[in-house]
Amino acid sequence: MKTSLLNRALAIFSFFLLLAGAAPVQAQTLRHGTLTGKLLDASTKEPIPNVTVVLLRASDKALIRTAITRADGTFEISRVPFGQYSFRTTVLGYRAQYPAVAFHAKQTTVAMGKVALQPLATQPAPVPTAPRVLLAAR
Repeated sequence: MKTSLLNRALAIFSFFLLLAGAAPVQAQTLRHGTLTGKLLDASTKEPIPNVTVVLLRASDKALIRTAITRADGTFEISRVPFGQYSFRTTVLGYRAQYPAVAFHAKQTTVAMGKVALQPLATQPAPVPTAPRVLLAAR
């Protein structure tokens, strides 16, 4: 009898410890969001790997989080505090993208889907040449 009462008390105590340990994790998750997406070349539809994507706070442009796209062009930025942000990509050879992103209690996950980056002009600009001066022979 004493052993079963002790086992029950231990089980109840363990249960409450487990609940107390899970509560901060749940509260922590509720104050943060996750951003996902995939970067593609707009003309070829090919994924763009190894690109740094950045989240900047909208109010002061402070750096909040960064991620690098995987080989398939996908990225995930997790543990983003609730707020308003500017999503930035800067890739050589592509026009930069600056869409706005917001996280709040009712929107903890933002799936950007496919983000198509426009390639810059691939032809080099013509190089101006100096005008030719013809000299007449006397």
